[in-house]
Amino acid sequence: MFIVAALIRRSLDAWVWVLAALITTMVFPVLIIQHHHYLFIYAPAVAWLCAQVAVELEPGIWNVLKAATATRCLILLATFSIFLPGLLMFIRTSLLDTYDQDIGEVIEQHTSPDEKLVVWGQSWGSPFLRAHRQGLSGGFNLSDNASFNDPAKIQHLKQLGFTKIVLINPSPFMVAVSTAQGGEVDNPKDLRQVLPAIAKDWPVTFETPQILIVQIP
Repeated sequence: MFIVAALIRRSLDAWVWVLAALITTMVFPVLIIQHHHYLFIYAPAVAWLCAQVAVELEPGIWNVLKAATATRCLILLATFSIFLPGLLMFIRTSLLDTYDQDIGEVIEQHTSPDEKLVVWGQSWGSPFLRAHRQGLSGGFNLSDNASFNDPAKIQHLKQLGFTKIVLINPSPFMVAVSTAQGGEVDNPKDLRQVLPAIAKDWPVTFETPQILIVQIP
């Protein structure tokens, strides 16, 4: 599709959009890669290029097939059916997987509104927004917490009002979907085992296989 689009002079504006999206990605690579929805900056350009190719090739295709209106509708229906499972999976993942909301409710139940949290396993603001709590993200990777093992850093966090650390395993549904599609979502871990070394003996406030909340002493 892209090769055909590159040969169409009218597609120049769409390619300029692709270039702009690439430049944006190069300026903010970590931000965009960690937030998959930001990749939608490419979506309008890809749709535009697809439309250009369709406008260029579709008349010739129909002339070759010499298909009646009913046949054309069947072809379009079959094409749509191929992509329907992926669309339904996207809708189900987006709307029916309540894991993030459930985790947010657990955090809200086992912390107080004035507490600040350090969270591993979910990046950026999701757990804080859903739990109505303040804090910072230690990182998306549960095992990437070596920098936390600094008593001076712990003391500074306590002075800033941080009282708990929270480790969150990924959604079981997202793990299953990622595994089926060959994705890279981390498998669930034994949260006790991936606690920062300095926190191994800290009091546990709440624990399930999905979430571990530990008090900063």
